[in-house]
Order: sequence, then C-alpha cells, then structure tokens
Amino acid sequence: QESPEGAIVYSPARKRRDCFDVMHAAGKSKSDVKVVEDRPRGFLGRFVRTAMVVVIILYVATLLISRTDGFRYMVEERLKERTGAELNLGKVQMNMGMDLVLRDLAGPDLPERAVPGFQVERMTFRWSVPRFFQRGRVPLSRIVIEGADIRLVRNGEGRWQPAAFVEPVDVLSDWAGMVVPAPPRSPAEPRADDRSTDDALSEEIDVFRRETAYVIRETDIRWEEHDGTVLAALRNVRLDMTPLRVPPRDLQHVWLRVESGRTADGRTFRDLQVELAIHDQQATLLGRSVDWGSD
Repeated sequence: QESPEGAIVYSPARKRRDCFDVMHAAGKSKSDVKVVEDRPRGFLGRFVRTAMVVVIILYVATLLISRTDGFRYMVEERLKERTGAELNLGKVQMNMGMDLVLRDLAGPDLPERAVPGFQVERMTFRWSVPRFFQRGRVPLSRIVIEGADIRLVRNGEGRWQPAAFVEPVDVLSDWAGMVVPAPPRSPAEPRADDRSTDDALSEEIDVFRRETAYVIRETDIRWEEHDGTVLAALRNVRLDMTPLRVPPRDLQHVWLRVESGRTADGRTFRDLQVELAIHDQQATLLGRSVDWGSD
C-alpha cells in the first residue's frame, strides 16, 4: 500500500517478495520502501491464531477424554449421587456438538429378581453455552431419553422401587389420567382417586426443571408385584415438554402420547394424547383423547 507521502509501506506480515512486486509496479525503488512495524495488528493476529489453536486442542482433547473409562466412571458416580440408586453405564461420550451422550444405562436389580429396574438405550444432555455465564440459570437446555424400559416393583413394605423414578412416573401417569396402583398411605394422606383433576395434573410438577426441554421416545413403564405380575402399564410413551416465553409469563407446553396401556382397574386403552400448558406449577388441560377398548 502507498503512504500519504508516496512511499511504499511494508508490513512485516506481508511477504517481502509481494511488497517489492507492488513497489516495482508503482515505479518505486527500494529506497522508497518504508518499513512500518504494524505491531497492534500483528499482535492481534497472533493472539487470534493462538487462541484458535488452543480452542481446537481443547475441543479435540475433550472429545477424546469423553471416550475414556475414567470419564465414564466419573459420570456413573455422579448419576448415582443424583438418583440415589446403583446403576451401570455402558458407554459415554461427547458428540461433535458437545452434547453428553449416555448409552446402555441400567440398574438397579430388582429384589428377588435378576432383572434391572430400568434400562435406557440412549440418553442425551444438551447444554446452553450462554446459560453458563448467566447467574441463577440452569445450563442444561434439553434432555432426550430414548428406548427406556422402567419397572416399578412393590417391595415388602408396599413402596415402589427404584425410588428415583417414582415421582417423575407419578407425574406422567397423572397427566395421562390413568389409575395406577398406589402405595400404602397414612390415614391423613388423601387417596389417589380422592384428588381433583386439577390437583392430579399439578402435583409434583416441579420434578421437571422449568428451563429444560424434555423429550422421551419409545419408553415403556410397568407397575409390577415382586413376582413379576403386571398391575398397570404404559407402552411406547412419547413426551415433548418445551419451555416457552410468553411475556410476562414463563410457560411449559406438554404433549404426551401413549400408544397403549392398562390401568390398575383392568381397563385397556390405545392412542392416548394429552396436551397441557403449565404456569406457576399449575397445569391447564388443553386437550385429551383416548380410545378405550381391548389392548
């Protein structure tokens, strides 16, 4: 480039040969070349290149570390702490989008039976990077559960096991409007069939994080006696739970679909669809359809 005084300005960032080519084309001699140390731009360029290299190294390292047994063990222990249940994790890794993907999650074994209380083929945790820098916000933006098989079995005291799944499964069954076997309650506690529809829909909604989207696909849920007798069941459960911002309100939209099932009173149904809107832990039924009949 040419300076205001007419001299060719040479920047160290440009190859010397290219600079002299430009100088020759302009009819200038080497004595007209003014070497300028363009330090600010040179430093910024080096900083950006170095930062990009560091980010790429960290990105690749994270992908590789996520495939190690040590990382799988760390995630497995974290899940045990959060759920309070013994479980086994087959495989864990980060995908190219840095989502945490768990495969072949199972456990714990049911009492007196050599079968796990639950199995999950694939579970994905998706993160929201901006939320990491926002105080008070949960960085987890989406949880996807695919191919789950959950068995709730009554123990000797009549309580459902594994306990970690009792609350979320109760919420799903309430939203489905189905009668499930209830564990023993104290005389002061209401029975499940004594609750109003609004109470049943709104009970324990806070078990799901408000800012997190939930997706469930191809999931079966069964309530069983300890000997394996099925008391109630939901087959091929599909759930889409999406947080919505409708100023000044924060809402959750719920779309629950169940291919078929059987309630605790022996009735069977097919093609259950339920749509809800949740605000301030209060659920409003937007629509519901079900085909009662033979399974």
